[in-house]
Amino acid sequence: MAVVAAVLVFAFAMSGLAQESGPGSPRTVSESVQLAPPRVPSAPGTLFIPKSSQPQTVPAGHKFAAHTNVEILLPHGLKPEEAPPFSDYGYETPASLACHYGLVAAGANIPNCNPNSTTAVPAGGSNTIAIVDAYDDPSAPGDLAWFSLQFGVPLTVSQFQVVWANTSMSSCPGISGMGVPTDPMGGWEVEESLDIEWAHAMAPDANIYLVEACSSSDTDLQQALLVANNLVQCGQTEIDPSSDTVGTCRGQHG
Repeated sequence: MAVVAAVLVFAFAMSGLAQESGPGSPRTVSESVQLAPPRVPSAPGTLFIPKSSQPQTVPAGHKFAAHTNVEILLPHGLKPEEAPPFSDYGYETPASLACHYGLVAAGANIPNCNPNSTTAVPAGGSNTIAIVDAYDDPSAPGDLAWFSLQFGVPLTVSQFQVVWANTSMSSCPGISGMGVPTDPMGGWEVEESLDIEWAHAMAPDANIYLVEACSSSDTDLQQALLVANNLVQCGQTEIDPSSDTVGTCRGQHG
């Protein structure tokens, strides 16, 4: 069996030491230099950093806990839901990023890859992308479809699939009911939607698996990595029904 190229997108950071997290709160970017990280543009608007993006308390018995890397700038006077042609975008679009990275030939003729005048979206990406995140994002398929429609990025239903990484594929250990729990802090859903949307925007013909771990702890994320690797290698989760353990793709090893 041919092995397709793997792209594992890690859109989270690790907290290696136990640390108490404070609540997230909205900030105004222009309030002070101390409150606004240097990488955030100095633009009028509100910067929101969700609690999930702050260092997390490491659960007892675990080596690390992951946290998201999300900062949301809500510019004053701009409309993110606006459809093309765009009116004075103050942020990047799939077309402008494709221009910056040289993914479209038309980008050479657009000064500074201006997002208000760059319209050519990428083409290609014929292999598989597996994205690992924690918790469940129930709105992931709808968000991806709406994002693709807004920016003119082609999408078919068969290109995207959400896979739960827990061994039983029905419910996480210790969680009543079915499925993977949603993030109690509310930030992982945003992270997951951003991950799948921009991965699809840069490689619109690729198949995308969103592999959802039961939590942001090391053991659950490692489980998700094994499942993601199998999905990329052979298109299957390869979970042994007799032992509920994740195996390797048949015919790939030994």
